[in-house]
Amino acid sequence: APAAARQRPNPYASHPEAALAGKNLYARYCVQCHRDDARGRVKAPNLHSSAVQDAAPGTLFWFLKNGNLKKGMPAWSRLPDQQLWQLVTYLQTLQ
Repeated sequence: APAAARQRPNPYASHPEAALAGKNLYARYCVQCHRDDARGRVKAPNLHSSAVQDAAPGTLFWFLKNGNLKKGMPAWSRLPDQQLWQLVTYLQTLQ
């Protein structure tokens, strides 16, 4: 992610309801590749990994929005930014 994206703070970081909304979004959009337990599959990484958990919120947001087709991650740019931040908030609860 570009430096400017990495610096973006999560506006929902201290909102438990955002994590719950993110969990619902995860079940709808992410579970088919990353599984129910978020441990991933062959091309989908384990979302409990330090690479994901240590990533800045802005990096996670940027990656969700832009994807990485080389690694099989679709871009979720059609989702509103609010929902992407809710997903980020949920991902950060997986620690």
